[in-house]
Amino acid sequence: MELSKEDRDRIYAEEKTREAARKELKRAENRRKNKKILYWFLGIFAFFMMMIIINPPKNDTPAPRNMGNEACLAARDFVERTLKAPSTAEFAPLSESNYATNYKDKTVYTVNSYVDAQNSFGAKIRTRFTVTMKYEPTTDTWSLLSLKTDP
Repeated sequence: MELSKEDRDRIYAEEKTREAARKELKRAENRRKNKKILYWFLGIFAFFMMMIIINPPKNDTPAPRNMGNEACLAARDFVERTLKAPSTAEFAPLSESNYATNYKDKTVYTVNSYVDAQNSFGAKIRTRFTVTMKYEPTTDTWSLLSLKTDP
């Protein structure tokens, strides 16, 4: 039995329509899957952003040390040990103290500053000092190399 041309055209048109409908259903299904994936991604992203906002990461790296200021403070300690009345000592502000370092290894520091303190007669005098010392990074200590005072 042979089909007429009209029947063949009708069957062909129906198959084409079915194929187009299948393709449209497939596209709709893919769009739904893509939306699900997008919503999951946005949810996870929002979760991590909230975690960062609520609990920001901590920077555990210590601030860089100002070895010049530390050298000035160590020099004060060395000078204070030589004073007759250390409790009366008033050292120059750190901003007025000068320091220099050995640029090769940066462990030898020289500090120039002054201190106002009472002498053995009770008079308050200004004494200028120059302290040269070495920093030991392994033990985090300072050792005195020289101390010169100039009243």
